[in-house]
Amino acid sequence: MRKIIYISFICSIFWLCLSGFYEKQPQTSESNVKAVFIFNFTKYLEWTNNTKSKTFDIVIFGKSDITAPLREIAGLKKAGEKKIRIIEIDNIDEIPPCNIMYVDPSQEKYLSNLLQTAKEKEILIISNKKGYGVLGVPINFVTIDGKVKFEININSIEEIGIKPSSQLLKLAILIKNGKYIDGKN
Repeated sequence: MRKIIYISFICSIFWLCLSGFYEKQPQTSESNVKAVFIFNFTKYLEWTNNTKSKTFDIVIFGKSDITAPLREIAGLKKAGEKKIRIIEIDNIDEIPPCNIMYVDPSQEKYLSNLLQTAKEKEILIISNKKGYGVLGVPINFVTIDGKVKFEININSIEEIGIKPSSQLLKLAILIKNGKYIDGKN
């Protein structure tokens, strides 16, 4: 069953590739793959505060290679029925209401403050640095054997009021109480 869910998730990534998203790019970069993962997370996560806005807002905190591919996806796709809006910020004091915030690893010094803000504002923090999942980042990308994978910190994601689907949990490297579970790390 897990294999079927994984294949379905990967097929949706390839579908985006074939639908013209990567038309201009000769190779699929790691940033493009992560952007597609972020888009697909919108299908497998349930936000309790999702009805407040007419758009699905994704904030990019810090300069990141993921911004351009996310903008392309936002121009082609929707998160449910909502238009996706990408917002870039450089200052921790500029955080607008949003659904997802991708934190570039260069913003490490703000991580503790961002995690607290995320709890208060029900924002899903996603990042991309080894060890961030254990530190409390709800979703963290990791590269294992040359493949992009993701960790889900169960405690952190539950604290911000976001419910991951069972299908997404089956694909993730799970962390609970600061420790990896299921031996997937």
